[in-house]
Amino acid sequence: MAKWIVSGGIENEWDAYVAQLKNVGVDKMIEVYQQAYDRYQKNS
Repeated sequence: MAKWIVSGGIENEWDAYVAQLKNVGVDKMIEVYQQAYDRYQKNS
């Protein structure tokens, strides 16, 4: 990310970055965090 801030290029590399996140399971991580947050909101 720092490279994108300093040098630019995010427009050309964004799709590959998102694909890499999906390959390491970011969708599951977001799901788990969302479930925990929903439980927190329900119980507070």
